[in-house]
Amino acid sequence: KNVARWDGSSWRPLGAGFEGGPPQYGPEVRAFASYDAGLGAGSELYAVGRFTLSGGVLVNHVARWDGALWQPVGGGLSDDAFALAVYDDGTGPALYATGQFTSAGGVPAPKVARWNGTAWSSLPVNGPIGALNVGVSLAVWDDGSGPALIVGGAFGTQPFSTVASYRAGTWTSLGFGGDARALAVFDAGSGPELFSGGTNGIWRRGAAGTWSAQIFLVTTYDLHVFDDGTGSGPALFAAGQFQSRSEEHTS
Repeated sequence: KNVARWDGSSWRPLGAGFEGGPPQYGPEVRAFASYDAGLGAGSELYAVGRFTLSGGVLVNHVARWDGALWQPVGGGLSDDAFALAVYDDGTGPALYATGQFTSAGGVPAPKVARWNGTAWSSLPVNGPIGALNVGVSLAVWDDGSGPALIVGGAFGTQPFSTVASYRAGTWTSLGFGGDARALAVFDAGSGPELFSGGTNGIWRRGAAGTWSAQIFLVTTYDLHVFDDGTGSGPALFAAGQFQSRSEEHTS
């Protein structure tokens, strides 16, 4: 039921799975993250998406796997969630979620929320984040100024802004980086760069603050850094509906 585990030889169900998505879509798991809340349980698996139930238990769009069952996470989220990331804002690592929800655990939290292992909290609403209609991707990137939480999504009143960063209580627009369905950080030799993928190509932003686009036809759904053991080191992998690629250009 919408989630499975690969044990090295076969796929197996992961508990009761998930149910209860909206009728027009059905249940849908959109993202995983591993998070250690520091409460003695070690690193645990979290899932978010378009679902409300697991084995008859109300989980409301976010759930924690305890090794046997999917458990609720502090009352859950008021609407769909699409991405998770672990980020330390200086007060310790926390799990961040983004989506189209407006509250988390009953606390007002428009589109982005923070889970510290015991309770949900909201983030400051300033700068571009107030215009975020829906968040679809998260990453953590250090552009040389310290690690920042990066959110990609649709910013309604800022049509040329699709990516924003959060650091020290302040949100900053990073401008247009495609439609930012997927975010990843990759170092090709000149320092960590932020990559954004979606329906209009894969975009790259370095510490200099300029986006460049390497266009892949149709849509990119995910970006992931992986070392395949061929001797060339880590590489950035893209998954989507494209069949060819075109030249890189700067925007």
